[in-house]
Amino acid sequence: RGRTSADVAFNLALSGVTNSNHIFDSLVTIAIHELRRVGSRRSFKVTFILQIIEKFTISGASDTLLRILYSHAALHLKQKEYIDIDLIHKLSLGQYGLYSDRPLLWLWRFSSKQKKIGLKDRCASSTLNFSSVDWNDYFDDPKKSLVVDVGCGMGVSLLNLAFSSSDMIDVPSETKDIDWSSCNYVGADLNEIMVRYANGIVSRFYIQSIRSKHIHFFHLPGDELLENIKKSYPGNVKLIMLQFPSPYRLENSQSFGGNTQLPTTANAGFMVTEYLLNTVAEVLQLNGGNGKLLFQTKCEDIAVYVKNLALQKCGKFKYLSCSNPVQNIDQDIYFKGNGERPKRVDQWLKLMKIIYDRAKGSMW
Repeated sequence: RGRTSADVAFNLALSGVTNSNHIFDSLVTIAIHELRRVGSRRSFKVTFILQIIEKFTISGASDTLLRILYSHAALHLKQKEYIDIDLIHKLSLGQYGLYSDRPLLWLWRFSSKQKKIGLKDRCASSTLNFSSVDWNDYFDDPKKSLVVDVGCGMGVSLLNLAFSSSDMIDVPSETKDIDWSSCNYVGADLNEIMVRYANGIVSRFYIQSIRSKHIHFFHLPGDELLENIKKSYPGNVKLIMLQFPSPYRLENSQSFGGNTQLPTTANAGFMVTEYLLNTVAEVLQLNGGNGKLLFQTKCEDIAVYVKNLALQKCGKFKYLSCSNPVQNIDQDIYFKGNGERPKRVDQWLKLMKIIYDRAKGSMW
């Protein structure tokens, strides 16, 4: 019953169920009872315990009940001589949650299986008429500074910033001047399943934290969100995040194989366009603001492309020097600890006739 209740909570959360804390509390209570009853049995495997705590954590269940669940899980994992001592210690102290490695891995697995939704699907994806938006419907104080996540996925980054205490948030040093507790947060994504999950978590976190309305996720293209922020948001924008967009296929990538769901080229389906960056630049200066753009990707060629698009073609950005820059990306990143350079990078370098621009130097 414990594993079944965890599965139910997990699936309810992924389906976007909002509020309904009593349902999730009842399911956690069942799992606690089950761990007490059979958790010490040899037939109750370590993987069963791990899956129970991970799925309930992802569901956004009550923190009070989760701590009880974690305590019992830690006890039984220790009895079964589970090798991850650090995990057992964190569970015992209640230092485990949605932003821990294992729950995040579950969410990554789920999101990676979702069909890629391109900009060509935007008409079918937009379910909200943003022309008549009233920011008071989403925020108790819409004049607060805004943090925006374009292509937010399952919303984990914004959820972390919005509900964690400032001293617990691990952010780049270039953004440490932002008072995260005084901001509103908004994200947008084309995948409705992910957006519904994120808003469901928000609804349960609101009840648990007794916080004012300060975060919402919208199911629509990022550029539409930015345009409407520019038109009607009454406050300024502190930060816009463009994180890990689906990379476009490399030129002649058919000869290398690859994911056919990826955007065809940089100019056909890739999320980051010159138009988008121009809109980002305008939004960051909204109402006298002087906000920042945070772009992240795992692909070096994408990083270089977006850097050149922002600094040269768009020309409305300037980069911030890094406190610990990458001097040699091959030695400092790829080959560190006997690592290997990603195949995509090797393919990119083969396609370049002259290698003149790598992700290294003061801005990286």
